Amino acid sequence: MGQAKRLMMEHHENVEWAKGLLARTKAIAECEDHGYYTDNLDEGAVEEAVELAKAKPRHDLTSDQAAELVREAIMEVGEECPGCVARDRD
Repeated sequence: MGQAKRLMMEHHENVEWAKGLLARTKAIAECEDHGYYTDNLDEGAVEEAVELAKAKPRHDLTSDQAAELVREAIMEVGEECPGCVARDRD
């Protein structure tokens, strides 16, 4: 596997880890029908996830990098489930 592909996979795994922290603090929720995460718009829960990441960062990450991953992950999550939106359109 090439270096670039490995780095992309590691980044994806790190973002998924950050989403797990966001789910743990209830900043995001998983759609029961489609599995997509949706943003609960709870800034306090996001900050709680950031603090968790800083306190116990994933392997090979600094506290600041872990906190940034949580902030990046929440930006990837929309307010609506794409699967529900598509179903409602049909």
